[in-house]
Amino acid sequence: MQSKKKEMPTSLYVYIPCHTDFPEAITQANFIANEINELKQTKPNFKICISYNGGSAEKYRFLSESQQDIQFVFNPPLSGDINISLGLLNGVNVDYKYIWILSVNDRLKKGCIEQILNAIQLSNSPSMITFGDQSKTFQLNQRDILLMESPYRLGLISSVIYERESFQDFFGFGIKYQYTGWGQLAVLLGYVSKFNQINTLEIPSSSVYELIQEPKYKLEDYLNNFVKYFHSFYGLPVTIDLIVEEKIANEYWSKWFLKHYKYFIFYNYVENRVDVRGKLNHRLFKSILRERNFFLFLSYKLLFENFFVNHLTKLIMRLILKKMPND
Repeated sequence: MQSKKKEMPTSLYVYIPCHTDFPEAITQANFIANEINELKQTKPNFKICISYNGGSAEKYRFLSESQQDIQFVFNPPLSGDINISLGLLNGVNVDYKYIWILSVNDRLKKGCIEQILNAIQLSNSPSMITFGDQSKTFQLNQRDILLMESPYRLGLISSVIYERESFQDFFGFGIKYQYTGWGQLAVLLGYVSKFNQINTLEIPSSSVYELIQEPKYKLEDYLNNFVKYFHSFYGLPVTIDLIVEEKIANEYWSKWFLKHYKYFIFYNYVENRVDVRGKLNHRLFKSILRERNFFLFLSYKLLFENFFVNHLTKLIMRLILKKMPND
């Protein structure tokens, strides 16, 4: 007697936000569509959405016309965080069991979709799927999220697949807190602030993602990254302050400050190059720090907003940049 064929989960919605990397987004989407269409088991119902965030899209429309398994959304110029948050908003309105907001830059491995769907089936419909070092199911609470070695990992694009029914009432947190750069982390924190813990499935990232070697950066590249991520650097502790219960938030803030103080001097150096979100989050950070720990606030002011220290830092950085090769 033949064993009954195992059924895959019935539906998956993949949302891929992109900007100037539209062709790469199509490559990513086609890879997923092929992975699903080649499954030997029962195929899930699925939709892949590419959300373009680059303004005029005429040069890309011809690419979209030949794609059958992909939905295209052409938006006016938006920030990347807003484009990601639109995926969460779509999550409220689409009728798919699982929702994955996926980066163009995360290269997927052959067979990864089958790995994910099989793991979901065997774990009895988890509320959240994430990617880590091993295969396991566990309950994730607020303290676990914030006091783990890299809590920000769960707030990054591609890092979480949501079970829509569990999270649909909390996707609004992603819209509300997108200015911090941590809308997806806000969704999780909003959920555990009400339900205390998340039924979580962890899948080994090595079975899903290709390992990409980090490029070699020059100092100017690092400074550009400090500008790019300024809003999210200060936005992370702001997000924690606004959502997390007081005792855990206090513990987290002290730990975060002591772990990241060495970066303050670089972020302060580039502040005149950042947008309004960065300046807003920096002001909120200092205001909250003053209320939470006045001693750390005074330390911050004396060490990182001291006129002489700032002047010396700028002088040293200019000398270093001046001596750097241009190629």
